[in-house]
Amino acid sequence: MDSHFFRCLARRLGTLCSGARLDNIYAPNSEVTTLVLGHPAIRDRKFLVLRAHRQQPSLALSAEKPPNPQNAPARAMWLRKRLRNRRLLEPYWDWQGRRLAWRLSPVAPDSDEPEHQFLLIDLREGCDVVDSLPAPEPVGAAWETDRAEAPWAPNPAVLDDPASGLAEEGLTPALRRELVRRLEDSRETAAGLLDELAMSRCDSFFIRSGEAVVWRPYGLEEEAAPFDDALDAAAELAGMRLDPHLERVAGREESKAQKSQRKKFSRARKAMAAEEKRLETMREEREIAQLLKAAMHTLPRREKLAEVTVDGPEGPVTIPLDPSRTVAENMDRLFRRAAKGDRGISMLQARQEELSRQEELLQAGRLPAPARQNQRKPDKSVGQSGKLQGIARFRTDDGFLALRGKNARANHSLATRHASPFDYWFHAEDGPGAHVVLKRDHAGQEVPERSLEQAAVLAGLKSWQEGSDKARIMCALCKHVSPVKGGSPGQVTVEQVERSLLVDLDATLEARLAMD
Repeated sequence: MDSHFFRCLARRLGTLCSGARLDNIYAPNSEVTTLVLGHPAIRDRKFLVLRAHRQQPSLALSAEKPPNPQNAPARAMWLRKRLRNRRLLEPYWDWQGRRLAWRLSPVAPDSDEPEHQFLLIDLREGCDVVDSLPAPEPVGAAWETDRAEAPWAPNPAVLDDPASGLAEEGLTPALRRELVRRLEDSRETAAGLLDELAMSRCDSFFIRSGEAVVWRPYGLEEEAAPFDDALDAAAELAGMRLDPHLERVAGREESKAQKSQRKKFSRARKAMAAEEKRLETMREEREIAQLLKAAMHTLPRREKLAEVTVDGPEGPVTIPLDPSRTVAENMDRLFRRAAKGDRGISMLQARQEELSRQEELLQAGRLPAPARQNQRKPDKSVGQSGKLQGIARFRTDDGFLALRGKNARANHSLATRHASPFDYWFHAEDGPGAHVVLKRDHAGQEVPERSLEQAAVLAGLKSWQEGSDKARIMCALCKHVSPVKGGSPGQVTVEQVERSLLVDLDATLEARLAMD
């Protein structure tokens, strides 16, 4: 990725994602990392996807999550332990080294994880969590912020021989090629490009020869369509570089999975063949039981014998018996085993048909869907769509999740199942109303006053005060709120009130903050 384009992208991306919460981390393969961000400004494109590569890296916000393996790799788990539920704070970027970083919010006080200070995204090395920012590139450069950017002053002598310029000094391969094309016209045209880049302008962006740049490609002025936003240009570049890479990796992984599946099917066939042989042996015991039944009137049916001799179709037949059972009990046991063999063969045939169907899918190049085992029992408070039943979800302007009960049972569920001890609970004073819970990541997390007031307004709009201009709302920690034993759903006792808020009831707030 051209470093001048990366400078504009880092400036735009770093500021936009500042304040976002890291909800999860995925790693589709060793080169790709996906960060799931929670922030109102990027609600439609919440997946920050990085492909670390020395020649063809990409970094972009996406509306879709790349496909992931069933089991998260060790690197993804390592990042999750150190990043999940923390927030991105001040951004920093080393544009010539093509690195972007954010200062991280503190870890929860009760966490035993080390409190790394920065999330570091390196387009060459990947994603990491570090205690301090590494030295910028080249020597003498500085990490930039939205409040402090270092000027770039290229050496005009590079126009004498553009091929001698160093990428670490901002003279990237894409820039050197552009300078060569412009020098064919005039030295002034090439010098003008260097002057524009020194101004660090981020007005328009272009894609040429699979590379995103901040200048209009010389000689293609009419053909090159500009992008007005660096995020859009980065997304276009990611589609050109990342999608084919993921398809290639998925193809290799699918080939491995198909080979593994064929071995699995072969083992299943052998096991089914052995099972069929055992069941057929059980079914053959019916003939022995029939011989015993036909001769039972001549046998001591209540005695326990090791064997008996009876007449068969082709002469006398000696039948071994279980000496711990009587002759009649041995006959009944043989009939039961034969009936069990019949049932087993019926079920085995169904399994064999299903295995044949899966083998046909595999032959057609489609992997059968994996069987799910050890599934948790469904939570009755969560619907099939994944939404909380009877609970409305809101996102405050500061990015905090607020939950509000729609009925008495939902209010009870909020207090007993969906609230952590350090979350905030809101309810109208001196009368009935909905319960509202404002979620926090940990007990030490500070909540802006604006979010507290918005949660209080949500409680007031569904209370006995909803027709008033203002409402008085109590706020307490959820650990101080408990259901009344033997009381009706939604009835609670509050041991300690943190504060009382008098808020203006803005009826438009619900629609603006609603997530469902």
